[in-house]
Amino acid sequence: MTPWMQAGWLAVAVAAGSVLPLQAGINAGLGRSLGHPVLAATASFLVGSVFLLAIVLALRIPLPEFAAVRATPPSLWVGGLLGVVLVTAAVYVAPAIGGAAFAAAIITGQLTAGLLLDHFGVAGFSTRPVTPDRFLAIALIAAGVLLLQFGPGSGPGGR
Repeated sequence: MTPWMQAGWLAVAVAAGSVLPLQAGINAGLGRSLGHPVLAATASFLVGSVFLLAIVLALRIPLPEFAAVRATPPSLWVGGLLGVVLVTAAVYVAPAIGGAAFAAAIITGQLTAGLLLDHFGVAGFSTRPVTPDRFLAIALIAAGVLLLQFGPGSGPGGR
C-alpha cells in the first residue's frame, strides 16, 4: 500500500471516529426521550440494521448460502455484541463525563486493545510487537484523558 493510500485510509478512519461523540450525545438524548439508555441502544441498533438491510437490497448483495453461515465459527458472530457494549456504554458514560473525555477514553481503550491485538497477532491482525514508542504514544493519550477529566478548567462551566 502506498503512503498516499495509507494517508487516505487514515483520513477515513479519523472521519469515522469523529462521529462517535455525536452519536453518543444523540443516543443519550434518545435514552432520555425513551426513558432508559438501553432502549436507546436498542433503537440505535434497530435503525442501523434497517439502514444496512436497505443498502443490501439496493446494492443487490447476494445473501450467503446457509452452509456458509452455518460453517462460520461462533467467535466471528461476537462483533454485534461488542457493538452493543460500545453503544450502551456511550449512552451511560458520555453524558456523565462529557464528549471530549468520552471520546478520548474510548480512543485510549481502542489503542490499548489494538496494541495488544497487534502484538499477539490476534483476530486476523498481523503481528507488530509492542515497542517503547508505541507504548509511550498510548501513555500520552491516557495522560490526555486524565487532563481532560481532572485538569484545570475540566469541570462543568470550566471551573
